[in-house]
Amino acid sequence: MTAFMNYSRFASESYLKYFVHTPKLYPFLFQLAVEKIARRAFARGQNSDSTTLVSAKFNTAKRRRLLARLPEFEQVHVPLENLLALPKLNLRISADTLESRPIRVTLATTSVILDETIFEKRHQDLEDTFAANRFIWLFEILHERATDRALNVAVRMILCWIKQNPAPLENPRFESYSISERVIAWLFFLMFVKEKIEIDEDAYHLISGSISLQLAHLVQNLEYHGLRTNNHILNNARALYISGTLLGLDSLAAFGKDIFLTEHDNIIQNGVMIEGSSHYQFLLTKNIAEMHLVARLSDDGEFEQRLGSLLSGMFDVCARLQSRFQGGHYPLFGDISPDMAPDWFCGRPFHKNASGCSKWFDLFGYEPRVGQVTERPDIETLSVANEPGWRYLSAGDFEVWLNLRSGRIPGHAHNDNGSIVIFFKGEPVILDLGLSTYRHTELSVQQKGTAAHNVPIVNGYEPDIAKDSLLYGSNLNSEAELKMSSATGASYQIKYAEQRIVFARTIALAGGKCVISDRIESARRNTDVNLFWHFAQDLRQEGDFAFRSGNTRIEIESEGAVGLTVMNSYRASCKYGDETPVHSIHMQAKSESPVRFRLIMCPVPEGSV
Repeated sequence: MTAFMNYSRFASESYLKYFVHTPKLYPFLFQLAVEKIARRAFARGQNSDSTTLVSAKFNTAKRRRLLARLPEFEQVHVPLENLLALPKLNLRISADTLESRPIRVTLATTSVILDETIFEKRHQDLEDTFAANRFIWLFEILHERATDRALNVAVRMILCWIKQNPAPLENPRFESYSISERVIAWLFFLMFVKEKIEIDEDAYHLISGSISLQLAHLVQNLEYHGLRTNNHILNNARALYISGTLLGLDSLAAFGKDIFLTEHDNIIQNGVMIEGSSHYQFLLTKNIAEMHLVARLSDDGEFEQRLGSLLSGMFDVCARLQSRFQGGHYPLFGDISPDMAPDWFCGRPFHKNASGCSKWFDLFGYEPRVGQVTERPDIETLSVANEPGWRYLSAGDFEVWLNLRSGRIPGHAHNDNGSIVIFFKGEPVILDLGLSTYRHTELSVQQKGTAAHNVPIVNGYEPDIAKDSLLYGSNLNSEAELKMSSATGASYQIKYAEQRIVFARTIALAGGKCVISDRIESARRNTDVNLFWHFAQDLRQEGDFAFRSGNTRIEIESEGAVGLTVMNSYRASCKYGDETPVHSIHMQAKSESPVRFRLIMCPVPEGSV
């Protein structure tokens, strides 16, 4: 994996040299340094108490008006009778065929036995600690193992957590995102198990007291981070709206609703969650669908309608991200969330015309009424400047998704502008490697880099300046331009942040084949190109430039000398924490500009060995 790591390092060094040797960029460099120093000076306030953020510099007038209301919620009281009056959600109780076995639940990267130690246990990945304390694993129990014993153990675990955490403290258990997820998980769990198991009133009293403290702490620590405010603020709003509505706390519900309505346009545009991750697109859609459910249960018709309008576009995007073949798999562009695995969202309602139902639908049994969602809407409507543009092509048994954007790398995106993912008969052939962990490891750096994304590294330059570079945030960003598109083909070009480099790609689906033609130009006479293709299945070389992967045959053509190396040193992640070895082809050329490659994929004839 070392070679893969070096490309990302070399690209950062190349951009630093580019800045140093380009005097016209010096003002941008100076401005960037000033901004980074200013951000660091305010970092403590930006990541703690939201009351420190009531300033013109870091927040809008609308945000300041909302934050001025915080004194109203210094104390929150959840009446016991309101918790007891939660509406009921339907749940199918299972027979316990594993009575003697301990109950295990899945965290971010591992599974653990449910006992009183899981909340304080130290893990190598902090996301496992978060997962244990967020209680999202309650949905796994409800979906996979809704037995009397498992449900009663889950109740005991809620009470155990409350006894271990009688008051909010400055530790990861009480960071705002975790509070949001935990309170929602507890409330939905209690709604599902209502009239299914016996929970005594003393337990309800402890839970109502804990939720009161957590909601008060959440309101005082909303996740506003100035220009860096992201999807977390919508999750805070979701928790305040859902809990306030279900628990009869009308002012708290209204406050959550106001936050959501103020912020959602900054994070969701034309149905696209603009942080660059297809998995987060589904996760955020699910979160808003849960708000829609609560609005429906509480007869909040006006807000239900507004959420429905927003969900219509989001389901639209989710539908085109899912394969039209049975199973509804989808490409994993950008980061993978540790909260819920991608397979929770395969099928309805995230693809209205899918033959199967998602795990989320299996559990909640809810499909928001959001108007007509077309099966495969016009691909021209999906991309907007400065946001990720996921485009879908399909013909015969091949499906191709394109990942295009203009502007800096978004929060959950990778250095992947111009990358593609290819499926054959609903199964991935050419992969995006995903992300295994948010920790800064060799593997995570590799998976975020361009070599993980079938986009060329040209003269040492990736399309964009990496997010961990000191130069990230400058005005130099890659730009995607769509030249042509149809249901079965597309042509686009990417102008790199090093603006003398242009990468053009044409994709054509015809005659049962998928043909990808690449053209790379640079200002240098001798252009050095490295391009990696990563395959989901075994890769077998059948000739100098011919390969087979699963049920597809691959041929590579070039205008000039090209070196091909078959590798198996890279790792793909189909969910957070996963590290699956994959086979890869490394294409390397050094010749006069432009450099041209062509990759041709076709089905293997039936009966071929």
